[in-house]
Amino acid sequence: MSGQRAIFAVTTFNRRAYLRECLESWAATRDPAWNWLVVVADDGSTDGTLDDLQALRLPADCVVLRNDRRGAGGQTNTIFDYCRRLDYALGFKADDDLVFRAKGWDRLYRRAMAESGFDHLCHLNLRLWNQERRPAVPLAPATPLAVDSSGTAAAYTDVYNCMGCLFTFTPRVLDAVGDVDERNFPVRGDWHIDYSARAARAGFNRVATFFDARNSNDFIDLQNNLKPTYIHSIAPQSQAMRRVAAPAEVARRQAIVHDERRVLVRMERAGAIAPVDAHARQRP
Repeated sequence: MSGQRAIFAVTTFNRRAYLRECLESWAATRDPAWNWLVVVADDGSTDGTLDDLQALRLPADCVVLRNDRRGAGGQTNTIFDYCRRLDYALGFKADDDLVFRAKGWDRLYRRAMAESGFDHLCHLNLRLWNQERRPAVPLAPATPLAVDSSGTAAAYTDVYNCMGCLFTFTPRVLDAVGDVDERNFPVRGDWHIDYSARAARAGFNRVATFFDARNSNDFIDLQNNLKPTYIHSIAPQSQAMRRVAAPAEVARRQAIVHDERRVLVRMERAGAIAPVDAHARQRP
């Protein structure tokens, strides 16, 4: 990977402290031999996030995509649009509340992708999954649902129960799967599951046993687990989130997500590419 570009992309909105910790943990743990580019998609933050990005010194060039309330799915599309202009080998898309705990996470995913043959691997945070879903039998690192034949990728659930806090993508994935369906999933709620399900149907993972890089929980954590009070980008009791939780809306989204005919989705390109900062901050 030393000669090929790797993308680390983050979506953020009004969580400047989380974003700073995410980027600082990436800088401290990323493989310095890789040719990295950082891409941050901001959704119109008003809390000083952009000022923080200007002041933050990262060991790689950084591009900021400025959006205005596109939602997480729409922001991800602006990242995809930007990456389609680039020559790169591998992309990581992360939420701003993700924290890297140890070096080696990037090599872990790169090896798992190469040896399993799956270009779209997704992190499943076992601690948060167990806390939020409270299963009768908690998920445990030592007892995955399946391990791929190479031994580098492990599945703990199917794609319809996956998380979207970190996933990998490549030019092949973007060509075959296309865009996030932000028209049908405008506010949180299943957009990443729909994208991952389509990627699995295209052969970049599996539907019934949805793989993560094996042992990724040794390297990655989330702010939900690390802070006594969690900061939401969208308030849980907001009107937008109440609409997402309405039974009819949940049923509508679930019907779309489980439609096995869905693979390639292309959003209209008119106005879809976000304005980009005119310059990339140079390495210190």
